Amino acid sequence: MGAGFVLGTAQLGLAYGRTNAVGNLSDGAALDLLEAAYESGVREIDTARAYGLSEQRIGEFVRTHGVRDLRILTKLSPLQDLTPETGEADATSAVRQSLETSLANLHLDRLPVLMLHRPDHADAFGGAVLSELRRWREKGTIETLGASVNVAKELAQVMTHPDFGHIQLPYNLLDRRWPATMDRDAARRTFHVRSVFLQGLLANPGTAAWPELPGYEPMALARSLETVAMRLKRQGVRDLAVAYVRGQAWIGGCVVGVETPEQLAENLRLFEQPPLTAGEITLVREALPLMPSSLVEPWTWPPLKPA
Repeated sequence: MGAGFVLGTAQLGLAYGRTNAVGNLSDGAALDLLEAAYESGVREIDTARAYGLSEQRIGEFVRTHGVRDLRILTKLSPLQDLTPETGEADATSAVRQSLETSLANLHLDRLPVLMLHRPDHADAFGGAVLSELRRWREKGTIETLGASVNVAKELAQVMTHPDFGHIQLPYNLLDRRWPATMDRDAARRTFHVRSVFLQGLLANPGTAAWPELPGYEPMALARSLETVAMRLKRQGVRDLAVAYVRGQAWIGGCVVGVETPEQLAENLRLFEQPPLTAGEITLVREALPLMPSSLVEPWTWPPLKPA
């Protein structure tokens, strides 16, 4: 079957992404996008307190359409106003405020999945953040606790906590940073991945604004990607990128953001294609050279130069 489609909604609240072409969506455009996703059968939506108006717009859709079968995954506030010296009581209060705001924004009385936006909060402030989240889980307001991570060190940190039953991390066909034990770990946790198209670079590699980084040549990489896609008889690199990720047995869902109903329809069409087999995944790994780790860490990229 392969991993399923999860609608990423940073684009609903922010002008998000290196290849964003539409800027901030209007209220009407955001609701139209949610309606198109729901009518297409999408039932999992990923959001966060830090995604601008995203939670509010999802909540408005929930309220006006009366839907009760959406599984909404959100993230705790990054708690950016707290400092290392913040006491446990103030940290607990900040967590409580974030959770209450998410519930109100989303028009929910229970959060199906609540993730830490910053995995180091699992051990910060004397354990106050995790203690408060456990209390909310014990009273049933949070069903599953999780964490969003960026690098292998953060993954190792949160994996020491049995509380986290849901992990979200970036992953794509150029990313070789994650441990080989993921299949085993998936028996105890659900893994969702984001960055399937690497900030849109893998959607149109021949024309993408690849970052200027040492250790690789963008156009040579683009040609290699296109060659592999043709060799495996895929419908281009975009199809290859989705099929590669969906072929990983440990992945339970792929978080993909879209800006328009047309993009949504195209992505859903790709998710109807068969995932790569284990043998095909091996072929991709052997055909593509190992990339510098900085290429799969977009937060480290230098800013785009003005045209």
